Amino acid sequence: MIFSLAVSLALAASGPVPGPGLLSTWEDTLPNGLRVLVHPWPEAPVVAIRLLLPVGAAGDPPGRSGLAHLVEHLSFEGSEHAPGNAYDRLLSAVGATSDAATSHDRMVSSVTLPAGALPLALFLEGDRLAWLAPTGEALANQKEVVANERAESARADQVRRALAPLLWPEGHPYARPVIGDPAELGRVTLAEVMAFVGHAFQADGATLVIVGPVDAAATLDAARHWCGEGARQLTPPPSLPGGGNGGEGPLAASVRAWVPADVDRIRLRLGWRTFDRTHPDRVALELAGALLQEALRGDGAQVNAWAGRQGGELTVAVDVVRVGGVLRRIEAALSRLARAGPEEGELLRIRAMARSRELRGLQTAEGRAAVLIDCADRTGIADCLPAEWAAREEVDAEAIRAVVARWLAPGSRVLLAVAPWSRRRAPLPRMTLLDGSRLSDAP
Repeated sequence: MIFSLAVSLALAASGPVPGPGLLSTWEDTLPNGLRVLVHPWPEAPVVAIRLLLPVGAAGDPPGRSGLAHLVEHLSFEGSEHAPGNAYDRLLSAVGATSDAATSHDRMVSSVTLPAGALPLALFLEGDRLAWLAPTGEALANQKEVVANERAESARADQVRRALAPLLWPEGHPYARPVIGDPAELGRVTLAEVMAFVGHAFQADGATLVIVGPVDAAATLDAARHWCGEGARQLTPPPSLPGGGNGGEGPLAASVRAWVPADVDRIRLRLGWRTFDRTHPDRVALELAGALLQEALRGDGAQVNAWAGRQGGELTVAVDVVRVGGVLRRIEAALSRLARAGPEEGELLRIRAMARSRELRGLQTAEGRAAVLIDCADRTGIADCLPAEWAAREEVDAEAIRAVVARWLAPGSRVLLAVAPWSRRRAPLPRMTLLDGSRLSDAP
């Protein structure tokens, strides 16, 4: 007991201590600004790492849409001390898997590997964070890869490409696709790539999460060694245009439109532009979306509510042969929630379902790392799930009624139907025909 107490006092005196909560996490901010979060989980069979850079497609320069996504691809193409394909080659050799994803607001890379290989992963992450060095040949190769990726996803993405410009004003970064415009990407130079890297790949503002069977103090020391002193300290990116909806009310005007495309059934989408992730109505709107999803389960509808740094959306997606019936059911469900809110039993069930889903996600190291990185980015608190659960308990039926009435009103709705090319008439009355030539080539 004396030895244990001495160790505890030494750790407390020398550095960070774990925060209490559901996911007890050790945290430190390195001198270069990198925030490091370590969640020791002895039962985990592997270590999961997430590195978040708070720059995404919203930071693409004018005339270079898709640059952030292209740079994500190039982040696997060599750094100063791990050139060429060394990142993938070295990680594969120790049985690791890696991936990355870019959204409008952020870029996240992920690695899952045996605990003994953690120093290798930290070296590779630290090196590309500080000294990413893609070549002209790599740029040419990745332009081709992204072009092929766009072609493969064109059919799935065509609905989003039609909906986004209707929800968001011209020039807003959320109005353009993350994957970018192929003509603009074709003109990207290596100098433009490195200029983007200069403000995106910097430690200050980035977050590193490590979850698994690790010693917290030793892992923080390893992060300081491999990701600390060498990381760049450059000028932060310029402020972005736009900004979130500050709470004055929905921003999108009512739109009824349809567009022909390469689809086999009508893809009906209802969308509302909402608010950014700091808005006090966020939790109530998420619960409203879950209630709407449950009400439309028989129709196979998918409801998605998300909030970013510069605004948010709630969308309802359903694929149908005929539009009228399912639209009436969607409108009836919304009208009921806007008029009276949910019944108490419905609200209890939705809360329980959300918590159960989140708890299931904590059963793997990868799931815990994903929760911690999302919480840290969205709320500033890594272990935010207990606070999220408490916030949901405070949302009552009246709060949901008010948020549906305010934010999901018919007068601020975009109603879009993407229909097969063979269709000659609008799926619903008073729908404006949009040009579908940019979505796919007509037969």
